[in-house]
Amino acid sequence: MKQITDTSDVADALVAKRGLLFISVAWSGYVAQSAAVVNSVIAKWNDDPTNDRLNVLSVDLSDQQGPLWDTVANWLTSQDVDDQLQIRIMYGGYGALLWILNGEMTHYSTYPAHDGADSLLGTIRSWVG
Repeated sequence: MKQITDTSDVADALVAKRGLLFISVAWSGYVAQSAAVVNSVIAKWNDDPTNDRLNVLSVDLSDQQGPLWDTVANWLTSQDVDDQLQIRIMYGGYGALLWILNGEMTHYSTYPAHDGADSLLGTIRSWVG
């Protein structure tokens, strides 16, 4: 997972042709569990030479304010994400994973560790179609 810390990098990730964005916070142990599952899934995916290589970008929203926070919040609002889901993604502390295709959030997992590797791999398969 590549950590991004600049608002322009976050903005680029949010309009990507195809991208995965992991929402991290330093104050939650659940994030580490989800990061481990996401990393193992991506490694498994990338180990298969028939698959297009995937990378995950990670943004740390620990401060729950500031330019990075605002960039992600504004993008989620532009995606018509309802308030409850936005809260689970940004405040949940479970390491949400967002699938982005042509600048649109097409899939999400608010708690990847709970969803599990098989579920995430299935979503990736349908996403890359």
